[in-house]
Amino acid sequence: MDIKTFLGLSTYDQFEYFWEHCTFLEHYIDCDGIKYHLYRLQDFYAELTSDISGHLDPHVHAFVDGPRLDKYRQGDINYINEILSMKKMD
Repeated sequence: MDIKTFLGLSTYDQFEYFWEHCTFLEHYIDCDGIKYHLYRLQDFYAELTSDISGHLDPHVHAFVDGPRLDKYRQGDINYINEILSMKKMD
């Protein structure tokens, strides 16, 4: 299934297809504790988000490239911020 077809599905059908065909790749936690989970679906990516208490957002964000993917390429920003703040204390 390509991304255009996937985006044309209802939310329920997107989740059904997602859970049957996804491959987990990576997760990312922002400075506010929001968790982003990156998955692969054939020739595109899908991202789920959950809040600090673990509640999953009921939307699958599908994309091929761009800012949503860039944050995974940049590494764990919380870890980087922690290291930087430790260096400021020295």
